[in-house]
Amino acid sequence: MNLMGNSFCNWDALQVQVTAMKPLVLHEKVFAKELSSKRLHLRLADLGQARALWSAIKEDRKNLGTSWNYLNSLIETQEFLKKRSKKNPGPEMTYFIYNKKDVLLGSLHLHSFNYGDHRLELGYWLSKPHQGFGYATEAVQALEKEILRLGFHRIEIRCNPRNQASVRLAERSHYVLEGTLRQDTRVEGGFLDTAVYGKIIGADDEAFTC
Repeated sequence: MNLMGNSFCNWDALQVQVTAMKPLVLHEKVFAKELSSKRLHLRLADLGQARALWSAIKEDRKNLGTSWNYLNSLIETQEFLKKRSKKNPGPEMTYFIYNKKDVLLGSLHLHSFNYGDHRLELGYWLSKPHQGFGYATEAVQALEKEILRLGFHRIEIRCNPRNQASVRLAERSHYVLEGTLRQDTRVEGGFLDTAVYGKIIGADDEAFTC
């Protein structure tokens, strides 16, 4: 669909068509256990992936990665996955990203579900040895199809504006910078800003083709 009004996009018509069929409140639906793209498999978190995750975390720390700092052993990783996979849908859903050789590359996290407003937040992690190959962008595109199937209308990405990898991923995936929350996150030694990126599923992808 490419809605045009002379030399510019007809945003009012686009918005009506995108939102016309949305129910008032979404019903909670079960997330697919596996998703696929050209190079990747996405698997919903479960206890069976504990060893693969812990190995990826240890490898990432060798390269000065700082994610998953609350997990410090295989046992802690198992307990985390046991809790995370207890309910579908739960308050946070995690997909692990694998390549075709079944190597765990990273993860995608969905949280802050608002079924009344049809929106959620998306976070991501890619281990340092696997960055720079477009895996995260491809995984996000695959997950967005599942989010659309579940009926959501809006996705938010919140990140440190100095984290250039996260910023590039948001922009490559057609998320729009909507503003910056100044010094809203407390860290050791001070406060950090948070950049807020938003995407209206379908509409913002369409806007980049206008």
